[in-house]
Amino acid sequence: MDANLREDDIRKQDGRDKGLVLITYPAPPEDVVVDYFRINIPLTGLEYRNINVPIEHGHPLYQEGISTKGPNTKFPKIGIECATEKHTQFLGLNELHFENSEKFLEYLKKISELPESRRIASKSFLDEFSNKKYFQQFQFTCESDVIITGFVTGAAGRNTNKFLYDSALATTLLLANDLPVMYPGLTVFLPEDTEPNLTTTDFSEPFWGFEIKLKIVQTKSIFRTKPAFLFPDIKTFDVSLTRSRTRFEGRFALKDKQGGTGIKS
Repeated sequence: MDANLREDDIRKQDGRDKGLVLITYPAPPEDVVVDYFRINIPLTGLEYRNINVPIEHGHPLYQEGISTKGPNTKFPKIGIECATEKHTQFLGLNELHFENSEKFLEYLKKISELPESRRIASKSFLDEFSNKKYFQQFQFTCESDVIITGFVTGAAGRNTNKFLYDSALATTLLLANDLPVMYPGLTVFLPEDTEPNLTTTDFSEPFWGFEIKLKIVQTKSIFRTKPAFLFPDIKTFDVSLTRSRTRFEGRFALKDKQGGTGIKS
């Protein structure tokens, strides 16, 4: 075992195992929920009640967001954050070895068209990655808990919170239907329980709020250029047997010198 570890270390030091690693998945959970809410919350009629609701990343009590209508420019506000993730690996991590192809190049091209903030890989990285010939792929399932939280203050805060909660819940139900269509490979599970009436005493004025938690499940893939140690340096070999009745015949045929049956391999 020690000899094998030393051999692997030598391979890494001489540069043969250097390569590139690419992480991909259908959609960043928090980002796609924020985008969806920003488009669809205004469609629920809140603007007709002079309620403008900024949709921000993170918790609404600790993020900037300016309302353009109403007496309070800081609230109401909705914050969306990916709070926890649970990872489940497939047996053998679904390891796959494959050669570069037009289909895979098209897949890389689609990744390069994503906004810079939505992908780790830069375009120059993807260009270099796409020029490689052999790849490995590993996969695992990721379950992301995305929490949608809204807070309201003011004299009509409790009633406004009710309107905001109903609008957010309706948008969540639509989101569960639409996101799997927009991002194939992604699944949305609706919340079993919600918190429609939250309050906080952390501030000098009263706040009312709500919390909705949904689960987004998708498969994450890790691609890497196939490292050199997976290609054996030894192309041919000789076998020598001492004091054995076995001899080689033809193409890898084994035969007992005393007349045993040949074994093909």
